[in-house]
Amino acid sequence: MKQFPLARRDQLVIQELPDELLVYYQQRDRAHCLNRSAALIWKSCDGKTSVEEISRKVAKELETRSMIAPSGSRSRNLPRTIC
Repeated sequence: MKQFPLARRDQLVIQELPDELLVYYQQRDRAHCLNRSAALIWKSCDGKTSVEEISRKVAKELETRSMIAPSGSRSRNLPRTIC
């Protein structure tokens, strides 16, 4: 049985930033910073896209990003700033 996840959309303030997505949940006064991969997953949880399709999208995005990353890049090991 296929699963079609649906992300919460009500009472959220969404702000797209260059390398991440800020999701602010007004009711609980909480903010979450999603990196590119997490943002892609969250945006894909539309109730129409299956888990398998989301997985393929993320794999393709990660493959594309690794192909364009500079040789010897250590960006994955650097700490992220928390919002």
